[in-house]
Amino acid sequence: MSLLRHRTSEAKTNLLRLSGSDTIQADFTAKSSPLHPVWNRMIGAGYARDLLLAIVQDSIRRSVKEIAFQGFLLHGIFQDEIGVCRRNADGTLRLNFVYLDLVLNLLVEELHTIPWLFLDYTPSCLAPSSSLRQFGDHIMNLPVSLSEWTWLITETLRHMVRLRLSAGFFLEILDGTGHAGFCRQLHNGRI
Repeated sequence: MSLLRHRTSEAKTNLLRLSGSDTIQADFTAKSSPLHPVWNRMIGAGYARDLLLAIVQDSIRRSVKEIAFQGFLLHGIFQDEIGVCRRNADGTLRLNFVYLDLVLNLLVEELHTIPWLFLDYTPSCLAPSSSLRQFGDHIMNLPVSLSEWTWLITETLRHMVRLRLSAGFFLEILDGTGHAGFCRQLHNGRI
């Protein structure tokens, strides 16, 4: 609605009305077809860090109970607030999955939904400190070292596969090229 502030009051009112008539007609005698509720397959849940808040968790629980959402799309699993990746004083990287596991436990084990995770936003420990590009609190830079980025992605997926497979949940990773076997290779120790 923010773009409507540039329109006249009369134009705003007209946008909220049906064109021609305020009456909606439906033929309930027509042949029916099965309802395929695509709206509950997946919904954007925002950022992983938000799912650490009790009020957001309560909203997610309610949406699963009332609308039966089956999956949630999350951004920002590598943002600094989640704490997955940090750099030690000696320059080595360390991983900590505590907060990410809390988010995944809520979605997978408690609510029995499927998390759809974007592997986006570079953690500050991998970004160039001299030319940091931010969009809000998101770091938009490419990582300085692609080998460190690859290690972060691989270890994170390895952790999730190990955790989810032990809980009876198979994490399917699809990147548009049919790489569903990537997780099986991770689980079998080939990657």
